[in-house]
Amino acid sequence: MDTNHDDERLTARVLIARQLRKLREEAGLSLRKLGSEIHFQHSYISDVESGRKLPSEEMARALDERFSPTIPFTDLLEVVRDALIADYSRTVVAREAEAIRIEVFGSSVIPGLLQTEAFARELLRAGLPRESSAEIDARVAAHMKRKRILEGKTPPLYWAVLDEVVLMRSVAQKGAAREQLSALLTASEHPHITLQIYPLANGLHSMQGGSLTMLTLRDGQRVGLVESFGSGEPVESPLRLVEYAQLFDMAKLNALSKQDSRKLVSRYLEETRDD
Repeated sequence: MDTNHDDERLTARVLIARQLRKLREEAGLSLRKLGSEIHFQHSYISDVESGRKLPSEEMARALDERFSPTIPFTDLLEVVRDALIADYSRTVVAREAEAIRIEVFGSSVIPGLLQTEAFARELLRAGLPRESSAEIDARVAAHMKRKRILEGKTPPLYWAVLDEVVLMRSVAQKGAAREQLSALLTASEHPHITLQIYPLANGLHSMQGGSLTMLTLRDGQRVGLVESFGSGEPVESPLRLVEYAQLFDMAKLNALSKQDSRKLVSRYLEETRDD
């Protein structure tokens, strides 16, 4: 899970809260008056001022337009979200937007770019029980922003191989299971997305217990990220990248076809409906 527990991320959060209160009071605006001007609930603005919540991107843009602060709220929000990404994965995640091809192997959870908002929230709550609701909200927002990479006019080619265990675990998350499995099926229909499932019947594989992400960038350069529980490592060595590419190719060969993978995901989706 690509998260960072460093408290430095709180700095930008504090700046957002203090700057908003200062600008509002200097303008002589009540919470209700400001809410009326920028079309957001005054209670939401109060939560941002107190640090209980972060502003949405829409609110941050509205605040920038209303106050024209020296440090834009949109920039501060970006700093907060960047700090939520673990140090070991930050360089790779930052380059996703440059990728023309993304290859992912997931052995435990659905990859971030394929997660629904509800599933991402349940996953984060389970993995970060000490996080406040505001912090979870910020992490979910960062997840959803990353997903836009696959939704643009010229999205990268995306190839994901998922261990069947991922589907089993998804079904265990009853609240978000149907939506998440349905979203996987929908994603697999896009021509730029290939989804394969590595079935339990095929036994052990070489990437047991971890995940692999490899990016091919516009200039032909490749970078990778290998993750396991609570840790990870960026990979740029050409030799190691070739070795991981070979492992990924073997996983593709031993996984179900696109059609059979869709059938298996559909079967798990039907199980959630039965429940």
